[in-house]
Amino acid sequence: MAGNVRAFFSSKRNRRKLLLLALLLALLGLAAYVVSYFNQNKTLPLPTAAAGAGAITPPTYLYSISGTSENSLGRPIGVAVGRDGRVYVSDVTRQRIEIFSPTGKFLKSFDKIADGKNAKLRSPVHIAFDEHGDLYVSDRMLDSVYVFDTEGKYLRKYVPQDKKAIKGWSPLALAFDKDGRFYVSDVGDTNNHRVFVFGSAGDKLLQWGKTVQVTQASDSPGDFYFPNGIAVSRSGLIFIADGNNRRIQVFDSAGKFQYFIQSSGIPRGIWIDEKNQRLIVSDALAHQVDIYTLKGQKLVSFGSGGTGPGQFQFPNDVTLDASGRILIADRENHQVQVWGWPQAVVPAGVMQAAQYWPFCLTPLLLLPLLLLLRRRKFVVTPDFVDALVASEDVGIMEHKRIRWLAPEADHEKFYHGRVEGGLDLGELIHPTEHSESDARELAARMEIGLPVAALLSVAQRAKRLAPADPELRRLAAMLELEVFDREAFIERYKKES
Repeated sequence: MAGNVRAFFSSKRNRRKLLLLALLLALLGLAAYVVSYFNQNKTLPLPTAAAGAGAITPPTYLYSISGTSENSLGRPIGVAVGRDGRVYVSDVTRQRIEIFSPTGKFLKSFDKIADGKNAKLRSPVHIAFDEHGDLYVSDRMLDSVYVFDTEGKYLRKYVPQDKKAIKGWSPLALAFDKDGRFYVSDVGDTNNHRVFVFGSAGDKLLQWGKTVQVTQASDSPGDFYFPNGIAVSRSGLIFIADGNNRRIQVFDSAGKFQYFIQSSGIPRGIWIDEKNQRLIVSDALAHQVDIYTLKGQKLVSFGSGGTGPGQFQFPNDVTLDASGRILIADRENHQVQVWGWPQAVVPAGVMQAAQYWPFCLTPLLLLPLLLLLRRRKFVVTPDFVDALVASEDVGIMEHKRIRWLAPEADHEKFYHGRVEGGLDLGELIHPTEHSESDARELAARMEIGLPVAALLSVAQRAKRLAPADPELRRLAAMLELEVFDREAFIERYKKES
């Protein structure tokens, strides 16, 4: 019997089996620990789910909306997203509101009003949608709020019932709560920077605040110095970006002060991410966007001062679209930037709310095996390959953990029978079918040709695209794909090849 045991362990294949069995048992024990931890704490023992600075992965820059030629943005101040996903931008330089498709295509602009001598907007700043889908626009030079439908048709001037209360006012920030109450910050009177709350019939419900420039962030709660942003949580908390006092003030639904949130610089636009219970703040002086818990604990900041992709110059407003992407009015860079969350990031609130989440951990037992076998899929374009050939880096395409793909038409035209640097590109790059319906849908939505749409539809399945063309990289970023040009790919993968 001892001989049989020695013979068993002398076999390399049997030793591998035992090692694999031990690994699976260890993973099973780990899964049992995670399930037990979750049952006791209602959260997972993962550092990315913890609260505190740096506890969440920051979003990544996707693309910018800037328009073209005569439709280009001048100085965008406010940004809002309609129910159909269209993006509305107030442009103080162009003196109008501009509408863009979700992918950034200019659709139309509007500026016509009917207010006595005034036939057009003069200085549109903040914008907000009410519960009916009408768009409200504050105009600093006209000291008024105007209402439009979603196509830009002028509906009316907003005039509350108590006209004496707003005499001499200059509306700035606008917001609506879930019950249709209308919130307006007023910076008209130098001694009366204040906040109004109106009912759906225009009746004044609340009013508070006066002008105070503080020396300490905790001074004079309830008073303001240029309140630039308003956001109301579903629980009724009112968040006011007290801009030039460099703080955010929080009030209850009756306007009673609750607490301060210290900002990085000068907070302007603010928005509440109800799904994840977070406050998103565009900070004009710090040239960044900050994300806090609703209690004021900073979770992460993103962006920096500059003119490059993902850099800001006096960001003024912020909002979210239906998919959770963050849109920022980047005033002096003449654009609206769009940022998205990495697909691998699971919001902490989702993990805590999932009653049967621990049972989903069972497939993790096979994860090490899958990781060993997995190859990253990259869709490649001819100009990318040509760039590698020209720089004599084509050998990097032999990377053992990468599988190269190309649409069938590209493969037949550019790679079949082609040998570069001793590599048979026809064998190395695999022809891949595309979905005709997916390609046509992409072509219509993004207004691009079918060949490009076919390429992008294949890349959507692979999640990665390697093009040299900047326009193609922009389109891929809009689809939230991982995108690499030659330099970025070499920098990331050369050490592994």
